[in-house]
Amino acid sequence: MFNIILYISTLLLAHMSVLIFVLLIYLAPLIINGILTLLMRHQNLAKSTIISATIFPMISIITYWLLGKELDGTKKWMSFVANNSVSTGDTYVKINPHLTSISQMIFVIILYFSIEFLLLTIIKKLRGTHHENN
Repeated sequence: MFNIILYISTLLLAHMSVLIFVLLIYLAPLIINGILTLLMRHQNLAKSTIISATIFPMISIITYWLLGKELDGTKKWMSFVANNSVSTGDTYVKINPHLTSISQMIFVIILYFSIEFLLLTIIKKLRGTHHENN
């Protein structure tokens, strides 16, 4: 699934808006990870918490890093950055031209692991509430 996101992102980059790019790169992996986590927890797989808390975010981070390495410095990416960095009055939106910079990677690591942790915490609380009601 992550390879599909990687392929679509690089293939259609010239025709994407920033919103679509953000949805594909940041939100889609979170949704996929969430669905997989819910499926694993629903089936009560013994190692589901360890897998979903570590493996799923790591796969997303590696995919992001591969995409960043694939795009960094290419004409497509530089064109995307130039076309989508805008300045209007006091507002300026600039896209980082280096997807794999330290700040970007720290953001992605925190994003993927914290959302996964939050989802696992919610599932645990819901299961606790569900068991108390039975």
